[in-house]
Amino acid sequence: MNEMNNNNKVQIPHLAIISLFSGVSSLLVLLLSFIIGIFVESIGIVSFFGFVFVLGLVGIICGILGRTKIKKEKLKGIGISNIGIILGGIAILLTIFLRFAVFLFFIPWIGA
Repeated sequence: MNEMNNNNKVQIPHLAIISLFSGVSSLLVLLLSFIIGIFVESIGIVSFFGFVFVLGLVGIICGILGRTKIKKEKLKGIGISNIGIILGGIAILLTIFLRFAVFLFFIPWIGA
């Protein structure tokens, strides 16, 4: 009887969950850095870009690995992997865009 209950559980690979968590975290850290950068000029938005970039990459890599495992073993959770990949990619693209915007618009303005 216990074997039947264990087989009915939905198994989602840990890589898919890590991907989703990393994708969401990367966007939250980017938003938080933007808010902190507005109010605390000494910290600035640029100081968090590396962390956001790494979290986004972790989201993309774990999402791809999770999708591969899901397809190979016929598991559930491909949507979770897709969302992690998409959110990680959005965070990386926004980070690159904001980095160029900061250097193009704000560095000449302060006379550096």
